[in-house]
Amino acid sequence: MTTADALPAPLFDDNPAVEDLLGFTGVAEAVVRVLTAGGLDPVTVGVQGAWGGGKSTVLNLVAQRLESVGHVIVVRVDPWEFDDSQDVRGTLIALVLNALQEQLSSQTVDLPASRMWDVVTKLNELRRRIAWGRVAKVLVTSAATMTPDIAGLVDALTPAGPDDAGAAQDKPQSMAGFREDFESLMTQDLGFTKVVVLVDDLDRCLPAATVATLEAIKLFLSVKKMAFVLAADEDLVRASVDRHLGGLKNGVFAALYTEKIVQIPISLPVLTQHDAEAYVALLLAGNLQMTGTEATAMVERASERRRAGTAPYVVPDEDGAGPDADVLSMAATVATGLSADMWQTPRAVKRFLNNLSIRQHIARAAGVDLPLQVLIRMYVLELRHLTEFKLLAALPADERAALLQQWEAWGSHQEGAAKPEQVDERTRAWAGTQPSLAGRTAEIDRYLSFASTLRSDVRFGGAMDAGQRELVERLLSESDSERRAGAEDALRADEETQQVLVGALAGHILRVEDPEHAIESLTRLARDNGLLVPAVTTALQRVPVLRCLEPHHVPMLAALPGVLQSIVETDDVDEQVVRAARAEMTGR
Repeated sequence: MTTADALPAPLFDDNPAVEDLLGFTGVAEAVVRVLTAGGLDPVTVGVQGAWGGGKSTVLNLVAQRLESVGHVIVVRVDPWEFDDSQDVRGTLIALVLNALQEQLSSQTVDLPASRMWDVVTKLNELRRRIAWGRVAKVLVTSAATMTPDIAGLVDALTPAGPDDAGAAQDKPQSMAGFREDFESLMTQDLGFTKVVVLVDDLDRCLPAATVATLEAIKLFLSVKKMAFVLAADEDLVRASVDRHLGGLKNGVFAALYTEKIVQIPISLPVLTQHDAEAYVALLLAGNLQMTGTEATAMVERASERRRAGTAPYVVPDEDGAGPDADVLSMAATVATGLSADMWQTPRAVKRFLNNLSIRQHIARAAGVDLPLQVLIRMYVLELRHLTEFKLLAALPADERAALLQQWEAWGSHQEGAAKPEQVDERTRAWAGTQPSLAGRTAEIDRYLSFASTLRSDVRFGGAMDAGQRELVERLLSESDSERRAGAEDALRADEETQQVLVGALAGHILRVEDPEHAIESLTRLARDNGLLVPAVTTALQRVPVLRCLEPHHVPMLAALPGVLQSIVETDDVDEQVVRAARAEMTGR
């Protein structure tokens, strides 16, 4: 028995990393260079990437490097934490002002006591101007033009109220002039050269909060010595702005709006297969085998090999210290078996590993204890090539063994080995990975019996990518021609994207008053691609879906007899819907 045979599959948290396991050091250094360049002041940098793509990790790396720059104040804000506040702008501004005062009051900034008192007094005056409780709704279209009459704009946003009587003499209540006064303060010698505000999770905010954050930055805080790093999925931010603007000019204005605010956009690279393999190896080795200085040395060695372009990036050192062969083999199996749409973000990789751990635990509780490397292979097959997984499960033991032998021979490019007729060409990479499944018939038989009782519908990316979201919107469009065109593009997409689309459309059914467009698009996809019939049927057979159907939906389901049968057999389905389903089944 090897070490890996007895290893439990570990679990991993979703917290941003403080070490560079992803090769993002270059990105962080580029951001720091922009922030500290004298010619860009003020500046806003956009760190763009999909959800789970490592944006928060990059912010951690940027903050670490800024610590060594000196005379730089770093402020971390997360608008998502106060998304439900009525005062997102004021909260963000107050956080920046508070951080300034905390830093100035600490030992890191050397100011005479008299100067410190003067600066703190001015900060307090600026804080008192945040009377956002009376602020009217912002006219985003006016703010987006970034007109020079900012004072007039903010005055319009903060009309004086009756409670201002007697207070205005010693406590300014309007944001008019805030930017000018803030800029005047920042031009003074305060003991630092730059304030860097790191803004995380902007793409998680509701549209109003997203726009409010951008407004606070551009209209009030973007002055000399200020720099901002916005970590977000650019497509989601633009979608939020567009929704807040009411779809002005079909999203063109939203693009111009974000481009006006972000001067330097930097996109995070998606993980290559070599990156994914290294990431899995570093996670497994750091969790199972190595800690402290050994783990740090392993990460540094991987970074050096990555910069040199020498793959694999994670290997033992000259003395043999580092992850053992079992961990490296498991990492290679995961990275080879999962396709790019599943391992292109670190969150996707972690979610796969966590779900693998849960699968192993459940399997062991059921008396099925596969070696971890074998379990990885079987789980990858189930997730990536479900048709072939079901085929394997349905075959008698002797035929299964013969198929596996031929399949693996073809996958490993053995001379004269032909592709089995029953499997898809896209399974070759999986078939060629180790360990071999030959000779494990009894173990695999038990696992297949167990796995067939489970439903694996894990989505590893966390959120759909921009292309998938666009396809869903088209498939739900009010326009018949747009839905048809969207379906044509969906049918040309890869298998994983099609499954994601089915899940998204199915989820939409329960969120709207009349799900006709979602049902129509689902049935169109199933009609034109028979491989999608099982997934669409399963999605529509859910009891909550059946109970929300109306009679005019039933004719669209004619090509899905399983759904019609479920309508008839399910309790509490509208009687008119049941009659319509029976009529379709009998051809009347």
